[in-house]
Amino acid sequence: MLVRFRGGLRTPRRAVLVFASVLLAALAGAGATPSAAATLHRLIDFETPGYGAPGRALTDHFLLHVSGTWHLFYTDLPSPTVPACRIGHATSTDLVHWTERPTVVTAPGYGPFATGTWAPHVVPRTGGGWILYYTGRNESGAQSICASLSSNLDTWTDASTGALWTPETAPWASWDEGQYSSCRDPFVWQEGAQWKMIYTATTATGRPAIGRARSTDQLLWVDDGPFAIDSTSTSPIDLESPTLVFDNGRVELLFSRYWVRFLSAATAAGPWNVAGGTTLDEQAVAPEKVRVGTTQILTRLRYDECVPPLTGIIVIDTVTATPGGYAIPASPGLPFGWRQEGDAFATGPAYGDRPAFRGDVPAQPQGLRWAASGETVSMPGDPFEPCDGPSRDNQTGWLRSPRFTLLGDSLWFRVMGANSPDSAHVRLLDACTGLELARRTGPNTTALVPAAWSNAGRRGWPVEIELDDRLVRPGGVIGADQFRDSTIGSFVGPTPVAINQTAPAGGENLTPGTTYVIRWTSFHAAGVDSHVVYVSYDDFATPPIRLQKRNGNQFSWGWTVPPGPLFEVRIRVVAYASNGVHDCDTSAPFTIAVTADASAPVPGAGLELRAHGSPGPTPTLEWSAPAGTRAWLRLYDVRGRLVRTLVAGETAIDPGPRRVTWDGRDRNGRPAPAGVHFALLTGEGGSRRRVSVVRLGP
Repeated sequence: MLVRFRGGLRTPRRAVLVFASVLLAALAGAGATPSAAATLHRLIDFETPGYGAPGRALTDHFLLHVSGTWHLFYTDLPSPTVPACRIGHATSTDLVHWTERPTVVTAPGYGPFATGTWAPHVVPRTGGGWILYYTGRNESGAQSICASLSSNLDTWTDASTGALWTPETAPWASWDEGQYSSCRDPFVWQEGAQWKMIYTATTATGRPAIGRARSTDQLLWVDDGPFAIDSTSTSPIDLESPTLVFDNGRVELLFSRYWVRFLSAATAAGPWNVAGGTTLDEQAVAPEKVRVGTTQILTRLRYDECVPPLTGIIVIDTVTATPGGYAIPASPGLPFGWRQEGDAFATGPAYGDRPAFRGDVPAQPQGLRWAASGETVSMPGDPFEPCDGPSRDNQTGWLRSPRFTLLGDSLWFRVMGANSPDSAHVRLLDACTGLELARRTGPNTTALVPAAWSNAGRRGWPVEIELDDRLVRPGGVIGADQFRDSTIGSFVGPTPVAINQTAPAGGENLTPGTTYVIRWTSFHAAGVDSHVVYVSYDDFATPPIRLQKRNGNQFSWGWTVPPGPLFEVRIRVVAYASNGVHDCDTSAPFTIAVTADASAPVPGAGLELRAHGSPGPTPTLEWSAPAGTRAWLRLYDVRGRLVRTLVAGETAIDPGPRRVTWDGRDRNGRPAPAGVHFALLTGEGGSRRRVSVVRLGP
């Protein structure tokens, strides 16, 4: 069990009033849904892998994967909502959304686990079923290893009436039933015909240690001597949560001492220098590691000191092994399929309710994470962000969801932020054409308030959700949480249209001025009315360009290939069915006029180019090049004619980004026509190029 931070347990910064508001926020939220009787077709939220809630005092845990389902066994310490220490159980298929299962064991007030039960560890039982090892603590504070048995991971019975194991008779260990004694955090594995256990212990001379025991039947255990002893450091802190990982061509020892530590050896025999070790996460304790196929998952516990009393959040990350441990993501990042541009949402989903802590109206998010352009805290226990840190109102950018199909009669969500319809809003976009279908600005408060759009006339349409923040003034933010596509009453799903774009297939390098035949097939039982062909030169960061409309019985069109070089071109064909639904299919990327001296840029080539304020009357081009490189930035129209040179042979003094604004005029000083233009950034010699689409508009 883990209760220490550096220098001891810290006192949280805010008191009961803030805790009450945050706890009420976790319990609130009925206003963001249509009704309890509604059918929920899809929930789109911003949660990432993990488990916990404000005010829950979670500690040690264990993650198990069985037949496609994740089982999380966790420790709940006493809190306002948990009257007694218990080991809980939750299941999930995505490590994000969890279903609570029956409690495994609760401290009963008597016996070896009278005042505490924690540190669950589950292994298959010989002959079938499961055995859960855990720590018990008696009324005197002495700890022991206990166990429960199950055939289905839901129903558990005690494996014995007393403790399964203590090092009371071990000559090297210190343990006394009548006083505080260490024997906790079991980890069990099979080694040949024997089962081995390691656990947190203390030597007879008072040194922190990891003990070891062995068994042939998983229930009767005998001492197997110390596994590791810290005989050199002066730290009195125990070696907690020891876990062995047999992976990556080595044996790994994960444990906690102030924070998560890592050691490795060729075999389980070590040697294990537990006085040292590599630090994996300076803000976390209680590490666990599991592999499923090629995916390695590291879990650990982080404490959120901003939410009193002690709030523990179980963080779950996919990691990659390194010689010295694991490469761990700095933050959870965006949920799968989401895209963003700019810095407003660059740190990923916001964690917690920072508006409440800074004295603003509480946002009251439904879970742990939500989307907010002004918030930068993405992890519990972030040492660089104070609890009451300011909102980053000057950040701008957009965040866009993966496409999904509207099925219900309404799309419910919660929104906060500035009331500025043009510059801070949530939008519903047609995922095929990029056209805006609905818009909602902020309610001029930091509270997430309920909002909804009707899906009338749009059921069966593929859509995307976009949050857009262009404001830099105080309070200029936008945020949202929990989009729910729902139906009230009876539901009959719309029949989708089938569309398959067959040419180009992707990977082609087309020649400007030639005619290329774009081909597709489509079908719908009610008939297909029409097709529309689009092209994108920026991977649909902006709406695609409409090229041609064709009838429902026409399945090809000859396209005159525009000038190049263009490196990221994609064709999209939209099929509109007679019943009002539509769908689209998109080609893989292909190129136009890319030659040996105009090769596609690769990571590390050093040239970067991005358009801002596009569409708009004065777009800004942000570019960068390696220090010492001469660069040219030119604008062309869709026919390949030079419109303007914005940078002419400028030498980059440093690799930092530079900005140049186009005033919308051509090289003769006349207003350039509105529409699509191409910005081409060329390095010295012309061998390195970047292209960006610029839309000149009102």
